Amino acid sequence: MTVALGGCLIVAFAIQLWYGRSQAFIQRMALSALGALLVLGIVTAGFGLASIVNG
Repeated sequence: MTVALGGCLIVAFAIQLWYGRSQAFIQRMALSALGALLVLGIVTAGFGLASIVNG
């Protein structure tokens, strides 16, 4: 999961640089990082629940 989060952050950074706007760059990167963290947290919770149910 840590590698996936790192990959998401690198992709988000590359997309933000490609987009080319300097205004609110830090805020957009923070929101991208928060979004990636939330998505991976939900996926991790799903894996945890699945392991409890299966066993």
